[in-house]
Amino acid sequence: MPPLLHRSTRPIPATSNPENLNPNRASSRLPNFRDDTDSHNLLQPFGRLLRIQISLVIEAGRGARKRILPLRSLQGARMLVNINGSATRYVLSNEGGGPWLTFIHQLGGDLSVWDQLAGYFRDEYTVLRYDVRGHGKTAVSGKPFSVGDLSDDLATLLDALDAPTTHLVGMSMGGMIAQQFALDHPSRIDHLTIADSTSGTPPEGRAVWDQRAHAARSGGIAALVPTTLSRWLTPDFQAAHPEAVEQIRDVLAHTLPEGYAMACEALRDFDVRSKLGSIRCPTLTVAGRHDPGTPPAMTRAIADAIEGAQFELLDAAHLAPIEQSHRFAALLETFLGRPV
Repeated sequence: MPPLLHRSTRPIPATSNPENLNPNRASSRLPNFRDDTDSHNLLQPFGRLLRIQISLVIEAGRGARKRILPLRSLQGARMLVNINGSATRYVLSNEGGGPWLTFIHQLGGDLSVWDQLAGYFRDEYTVLRYDVRGHGKTAVSGKPFSVGDLSDDLATLLDALDAPTTHLVGMSMGGMIAQQFALDHPSRIDHLTIADSTSGTPPEGRAVWDQRAHAARSGGIAALVPTTLSRWLTPDFQAAHPEAVEQIRDVLAHTLPEGYAMACEALRDFDVRSKLGSIRCPTLTVAGRHDPGTPPAMTRAIADAIEGAQFELLDAAHLAPIEQSHRFAALLETFLGRPV
């Protein structure tokens, strides 16, 4: 299975073209998951390695502080906090006690998709991952919501954890939330990274989200799994790393249908294309060359609309940061080292 990311040597630089990374130089620290099938699982939990900070919980809107006990699992101490009426699961690692670095997962995913990258960056950053409304262990919302509401959820979570600002990484749906957050809370974001995402659904694309929402509600998530995985990961990756794929499949299959459907409707109505020019923070966008659902041109358009934004293309499908985590980690590490 794919090897774990680790920090056994000094950082390797990310070039403007990640395909030019020297594999001999890089392999000692950031092995390419698609090139090695004889090591650990891509999503191998880091819980036994992480020192999880036990944080105070703030009940949104009430100002009442109280301590709660962590929920234990193989991935370490997990916490639940009431965020805008939804019990929200998050994992916080401050091994390095450095700047905040927050990861937001894709539609039909949960915080575990970031396990590997969170473990890699934990020594130098305070790493936060959480489950979006209706995903993973976070409760389904009692009413419809927008991507703006999901952006506010993140702001409230950061308030609860006393995080003034954060570097922000979002993939797919997470990238949409990240864009909205950069627009709604510009003073709270240091560096913005958007992977495999779009800035808005064109009129002709709205029906796709309605169809997915209807399919989830009427037939459950199981019927959506095969086609979703075919968009998310290339055939080569799926053949080389079946156990990693199984973990991603399992999270998707156990996503609550209503949570998935409500998120689809929020993404259907998302459109910040006319506002992207107001984003001023350093921005990195990353796309998968083989992504059929969100073609690279959609992610490139985000970079084109934000002054000074960087665009990178990886040899992957929709979950490019996972399938090409070696190159993504190198790009992100270099990008985060740039001054704000």
